[in-house]
Amino acid sequence: MRKGFTLIELLIVIAIIALLIGLTLPGLKGARAAARQTGCLSDMRQMGVALTLYVNDHRDSLPYPNWGPVAQVKGWLYGPGVDTSKVAAEDRQTGSLWP
Repeated sequence: MRKGFTLIELLIVIAIIALLIGLTLPGLKGARAAARQTGCLSDMRQMGVALTLYVNDHRDSLPYPNWGPVAQVKGWLYGPGVDTSKVAAEDRQTGSLWP
């Protein structure tokens, strides 16, 4: 007689594993959202640090915005001539805060 698992035992084990996976997936979704939020908060803090350094180096003046009548000069995020409807990641390097 062969020793091994029966089909019923194998199906029960698969069902238990599926149940455990189903219980852990909502917890992973929350962890992903928390990681994304932490990344966004870090980016916002870095922008604040860059703005503070710019203000300290340029006699307490803020960098130009990238909209309105001054959009033709180098702004805080993009340099002149960047089409903001088709922004690429490397376009940030042309702004005042990049260095």
